[in-house]
Amino acid sequence: MRYFALTLSLFLLIGISCQNKKNREAPEKIKEAFFKLHPNATITKWNDEPPIWEAKYKDSNEKGAVSLDPNGKVTETELVIKENQLANPKIIQEYIKTHYSGEIPDHFEKDAKPDGAIT
Repeated sequence: MRYFALTLSLFLLIGISCQNKKNREAPEKIKEAFFKLHPNATITKWNDEPPIWEAKYKDSNEKGAVSLDPNGKVTETELVIKENQLANPKIIQEYIKTHYSGEIPDHFEKDAKPDGAIT
């Protein structure tokens, strides 16, 4: 019985610590850096991916995510785009058909790194 109580206590502690991490608020420095980029955006979710904070947002007709380091510097941006906005839609459609047969993408993203690399 004692082992059961110990095991149950351990699972409860793990569950509480995981829940607290998911519900953490982003630091003010991170929030300020995000809202300088998107002052009218609504944050739909903060992801804490140590040491990076990711803000999923919606801004007018734009939907995306911004990843910020502990100093508030952007490490990556993601922008949800329409299929017709892809650089090479026919090539991408063929790639999906060949490598992911039967799968249907639910959205497309344009990802950008601070060095200018775009995928």
